[in-house]
Amino acid sequence: MMDGNFQIEVIHKGQQVIFMANLVQYGYSYRIDVDVEGEIISFEPDEERNLRARLDWNSIDKKKTINIDLLKTIAGELTRLLL
Repeated sequence: MMDGNFQIEVIHKGQQVIFMANLVQYGYSYRIDVDVEGEIISFEPDEERNLRARLDWNSIDKKKTINIDLLKTIAGELTRLLL
């Protein structure tokens, strides 16, 4: 598994997009914080070991929309990297 800060590259809508990410380990688990268009989205394993996206409702810009397909693409790439 990777440590600390790293970049994640995905193809979204036919274009390569690069995001900054940070691995945070705690106890026996972890989360990966990804900067998605200025918002920090946390990806963490659920009970079935799939990655779910979480965000802090109080800290996000309510005027922005979060692209669900983009989050799924990022989660898929993170899963691929973690295997």
